[in-house]
Amino acid sequence: AAALAMAETSLGHLLAPPRAAAGPAGGAGAGPRLVLLKRDDSSVRVVHQLLGGAECRALIAAVEGLDFSPPGNFEARDRVCERVHTVDPGMSGAVLARLRPFVPEVLIVDGARWRLSRFTHHWRYVRYFRGGHFAPHYDGSKLLPWQEMSMFTVQVYLNSRGVDFEGGDTRFYMDHVPERRGSHSIADGQSMRSFPQGLPPTHAVRPAAGDALVFDHCGRSAFHDAEPVSEGCKYIMRGDLLYAALPEDRALLCQPSAPPEQRSWCSAAAARYATRDFIGQVWTCQCATDQHGAGCCRGLFRDPAMDHLEQLALPSSDRSCSSRVCVLVSGKRASGKDHVASALQSALESEGLAVTRRAAGSINKRAYAAEAGVDLERLEADREFKEAHRVALVRHHQSRNREDPNWCLEEVWAEAVAAGAGVLLMPDFRSLSDLRWFEQRCGGATGLVLLRIGASDDARRARGWQPDAAKDGLYSETDLDSFEGWDACFDNTADSSAGLVEEWVRHTAVPRILAARGEGGGLQRLRRTRREERRARLHARGDARSAPAAPPPQGPPATPFGV
Repeated sequence: AAALAMAETSLGHLLAPPRAAAGPAGGAGAGPRLVLLKRDDSSVRVVHQLLGGAECRALIAAVEGLDFSPPGNFEARDRVCERVHTVDPGMSGAVLARLRPFVPEVLIVDGARWRLSRFTHHWRYVRYFRGGHFAPHYDGSKLLPWQEMSMFTVQVYLNSRGVDFEGGDTRFYMDHVPERRGSHSIADGQSMRSFPQGLPPTHAVRPAAGDALVFDHCGRSAFHDAEPVSEGCKYIMRGDLLYAALPEDRALLCQPSAPPEQRSWCSAAAARYATRDFIGQVWTCQCATDQHGAGCCRGLFRDPAMDHLEQLALPSSDRSCSSRVCVLVSGKRASGKDHVASALQSALESEGLAVTRRAAGSINKRAYAAEAGVDLERLEADREFKEAHRVALVRHHQSRNREDPNWCLEEVWAEAVAAGAGVLLMPDFRSLSDLRWFEQRCGGATGLVLLRIGASDDARRARGWQPDAAKDGLYSETDLDSFEGWDACFDNTADSSAGLVEEWVRHTAVPRILAARGEGGGLQRLRRTRREERRARLHARGDARSAPAAPPPQGPPATPFGV
């Protein structure tokens, strides 16, 4: 009855359907953007503008009508706030649809591979009045007996510091390395005062309405606190993102080789639907009364696991598969997209896939060099020389587009068909008109994966970027700024020695590319859903600002390359 009462407070309907690419809800500007809190560590990330301002205000108004209460089992020195629980599959689906591009598809925990699954469906809304705070602590991982486990805290700020309240930063202590112990060597309810006191925070996140803070609470758990609120009232919503062990790896968890203090999965705790934190403490929470939201989807159960877990098996890279996929990589100047594309090509080829890499910009450079009498080799190899010609290159492309909007893309496609490869990798995807062309050309016969590479301005400067209003305002730099239909996004701020490119390629980009080849029932549904969302956004954005929309490609629109 309690679970049913919470379900009746569902708030997922307050989030709009997938947003058109005209800008973030509640204002103009760029769409959601991923930033790693620590440039060489992917365990804590911020997704700016995941929710719109109007959505945040609607959620605050709605939860104010619910019964908030202080959390139990905490002393005032440890935690002061009020919260309310909801069981809300609708919210889970709406948030995951927006968040998926910014989180890993696969994680390696306890030697096993775990795949992105769902939210727990339990959403907590928390408000911090003046003096409200949360002492340094680790969030706990929710464990379910069919080898499903939460890996990330997803905390969405519903209002802003400096506007609605003061103080209230979320602070991280990323240099703290605690002693870890086996789950049953720590008593339930161990006081938070056992954690070190007085450590200086290494990083802080300033709350801004609509921003999502996503951090690991499992394999690389983040020690953090909530700074006291000094004025006003801070509102957040909190969910837990579940991953499921791949069917072919579940046996590894039944025969663990690592000692208990080094493991995250605990079968005894999972049997209780318990929560386990990074140091090994185990407890049961209010969410466990509904089995971490599993009770919302009883129809999915199949003795004893959930049907959807069987569909999470990684697709193979079998070269006999007849499906093909186009991978379009986008990013601003000096974001490092070519480096990422090279790592991606190597990873796909190591999976046994043939990859044809073609850049539309190279075709335009050849034509421009021939017409303008410019040294093509220098144009392709000398960054400074290329930047001196960038505006002219873009104008040349626009001029040729007026004569034949498909001229570059047709040549890219023809080269891919001639190569007969299973993957077309285009590392310079720049406009919505290009996307419309590929959507029409691919049809249902060829998968389409869109990847967005970002980087901080400081990192781009270190790679040779110099701000230039004329260049930075070109449609080729801005047309995709507010597009939200990405399959995966990557913050490429760190230098290559950090290993984050390889981590993202292996654990996110490659699995989603393999999924787009159409293998696996659940993955096929995901592929169809992403395509439908993109088409809805493109339809809503039919008036692309700067570049003319390309007409439908000539010839059979669904002919896959390489066949």
